[in-house]
Parts: sequence; structure tokens; C-alpha cells
Amino acid sequence: MIDELLKSEAIRVPWPTRLLPDGVELDGLLGVNEVCLKKCQTRQCAVEHSTLIGTRCHMGLTVYEGRVANVRVQIFGVVGPQHRDTLPTHTDFKQACKGRSVTAQDFSVWLSSLKTLEEIVRDAQERRLAEALEPLHDAMRLARDVEQLAEQELLEANPNAIDRFEAASANQLALVKTASLLVDTFDLLEIYLNPQAAAFGQVRAVEIYKLLDKLAKIAGLARQQEQRPVVRLQGNTRRAFDVYESFKLIPLTLIDNAQKYSRKGCHVIVQVDETPQGLLIAVISEGALLSPDEQARIFTRGFRGQAAIKMHPGGMGLGLFIAQTVARAHSFTISVTSIPLGFEISGILQARNTFSFSLKNVVRHRIPR
Repeated sequence: MIDELLKSEAIRVPWPTRLLPDGVELDGLLGVNEVCLKKCQTRQCAVEHSTLIGTRCHMGLTVYEGRVANVRVQIFGVVGPQHRDTLPTHTDFKQACKGRSVTAQDFSVWLSSLKTLEEIVRDAQERRLAEALEPLHDAMRLARDVEQLAEQELLEANPNAIDRFEAASANQLALVKTASLLVDTFDLLEIYLNPQAAAFGQVRAVEIYKLLDKLAKIAGLARQQEQRPVVRLQGNTRRAFDVYESFKLIPLTLIDNAQKYSRKGCHVIVQVDETPQGLLIAVISEGALLSPDEQARIFTRGFRGQAAIKMHPGGMGLGLFIAQTVARAHSFTISVTSIPLGFEISGILQARNTFSFSLKNVVRHRIPR
């Protein structure tokens, strides 16, 4: 969001500024240093990380860098007091650097103002979205009622079936699929608008394997006509864990994400392993390699990797952000690894991607008296 405001010149940009990882450069009120324009051939500072206190570029100038949301904001071609004594002394260099003194404090104050603006705009957006959601509360309750009726219909129609999904008719499966999709969409929307909602509702004991088995079956129903990868569950456990009602959104999102971005002909594996500390759950698929930078930012709201944008241009980068929000409400985080497979498809490096987390019982917080 902040990068769009900076690019539109709606925000005052005092110094030459670079927005990373996009690499967009803004001249700023000061304009780009002639040394950078005429003498620098490598633009080395664009590929190197700097810091809030500043680093010295290979031309002798100062580069400052900080982060606002998921954007790295870098100012370059200025002169920090820590590097002034080591500047080249020839006349044209001194002339180009005249009036370009910027301290780390100057940069930090400006960066703080950007962060404040980002928060204000985002809060205003979320308030407007919450107001738009208010009329949907009745529809959300109705969707949950429909989901319960669909599952009850499935049970009553096939009371003796070992696998009710296998024994169900096409109409019954369509009803279950539609009801589940509606409820899950409303739940995701609610947590997106109000992240604190991830810890709402009563903590209850859930048999995790049964939940994962149900989600895997519904995922198969929802994606059958789109020919997405089959979801296979590996491992077993009878253990139940105390979780919030929102917990379901974590495996739901990870499974959906894996199906969406897996390469054709592969399966999505949901691996369940018991550990002394709890339960280790991993969703494994094969698809585009995630770079270290993408792995570091993939749970950031609005972030999407290059391959994800290419495969599904209409995505908004919210699913994994919401999943991580729910995970933090349960006092754990989701991790990601991407191991190269050594080949490409359509110019995209392929990898074995694993999203995993360790589940423990939710700690019930005592209400102070």
C-alpha cells in the first residue's frame, strides 16, 4: 500500500528513493545525485541490503534502508555524517554532493511517518470493510445452519456406510461442497477484517486426524472438475487437541494453496506425525521454487511470489497471511521450506514445498477477577 502512495506522489519524498523488491526509483525533491547518474555503472546498492544507520556504497555515498509493511524503502546518493570525511575530494564530486547531507535520524523520522500513515490508511480500510460485513452476519449464521443440515443429510442418507463421502449421491456431495465453501469463505473474511477473531469462541477438543480427513475429502470434491491434485493423508493419530474454532482455517488454507500451485500429475500430501510435544503436521506439494526472499515474505498480507502471480494473476495474497494469523492465535507459527528438484517447467524452477507446524493444546487464558 505504501509503495503505491509513494509512486503516486501523494506522499512527499525528500530524497532519491528506491522501493524494493520492485526496484522502482523516485527522484524525490532533492533529485538523483549526478554521481549516481553519470559515474555509477553497477547500481550495486540496488541489490545489496543497507540498514537504518546507513552503509557506504562503492562510490563513497550513503545508503539508508528500512521496511514499511512488505516494502523495503531505500534512500541513496546522499551523504551521511559518518561517511563525509571519506568522500572523494575532486571538485565535481563535491559539487554533486552539496546539500545532500542526511543523518540516520532524518531517515528514521521520515520512515516512522510512513509507517504511521500505512497504519492509518489500513485501519480506515478495515473499518470500511467491517461496516460492509455487518449486513452479512445473518447470511453467515445461515451458511453454518446449511452446513450442519448438509452433514446431517449425508449421515442420515448413508447411516451404515464406512465412508459417507464415497456412498453419497452427486447432489448430496454438491450440497456439502457448497455449504463448506460458504462457511469457510465467511470465516476467512471475518479474520481478515478482524485478526483478533482468530481467538474468539470456545476452546474445544478436536480429533485432528478426523478433521484433516474431512478437509481432504471436501478439497477433492471442490477441485474435481478443475482437475487439481488429489490430497492424500499419511500417518495417523487418535489424539485430540484443544483448539479455537478458527483452527480449521490453517489446514484448509494450506491444502487449498498446495492444490492451486502444484504442478500437474502430483499429489498433495498431508503428513501427520506424533511427537512428545504434540503433533507435527506438514502439507507437502511440488511446484514452483520459492526463493529465500519469497519464503521470508510469503505470510505477509498481500505478498505473492512471481510464479504465483503468473499462474493465478487474480490472487490477492491473503490466504497464507490469514493462516499465519490463526496459527499465532494458537501460539505457534507456520514454517516453509522449498527444496529444488533440479528441473524446470516452462522456465520455472520446480521444488518440493513443505508448509508445516507443530500443534499443542491451546493455553486457556484466565479471565482476571
